Amino acid sequence: GMDGFTSTTVEQTGILGECVGGAPTYVAWYELYPRPMHIISSLAISAGDVVSAEVSYVGGAFVISLADLTTGPSFTTSVKVKSAQRSSVEWIVEASSSGGGLLPLANFGVAYFGYDYTFQPQTCYATVNGITGGIGSSVWQVTMVSLSNPSQLKAQPSPLSSDGTSFYVTWLSPGP
Repeated sequence: GMDGFTSTTVEQTGILGECVGGAPTYVAWYELYPRPMHIISSLAISAGDVVSAEVSYVGGAFVISLADLTTGPSFTTSVKVKSAQRSSVEWIVEASSSGGGLLPLANFGVAYFGYDYTFQPQTCYATVNGITGGIGSSVWQVTMVSLSNPSQLKAQPSPLSSDGTSFYVTWLSPGP
């Protein structure tokens, strides 16, 4: 996604995994916060699928693309957002929220990002001011953030791969 780290807007897409009635369910979505999230009902996602997600800014509009590389279907939309700052780019594993606040982080095991794990070229790349590079490019600042409770770490990102293009996030047991 774009924005959100130091701005009040967020343009993002991804997969939501939830446990409903004791069974895991997955849905594709996109969001242009502060507008509400949109479920992409035309894109069915299953556990273990390799998914490509991209948010780009082209000709004054955000282009949001999501594809299930395992099964083939894809989705693309273009939306204009006047107040977006385009000040950061993020790759995120996070807990969902509801009207009551942040929900517990599900045990997602390990989420992999980048070519070293997905074998999909140009993943974990960004283009900023006409310069394209991997997430670890020396052109921009990289900040790794770990989701935590005030008293306990919930998920941990790995260091970037040696070529600066891949990483993974591991769910950590909540303990006693």
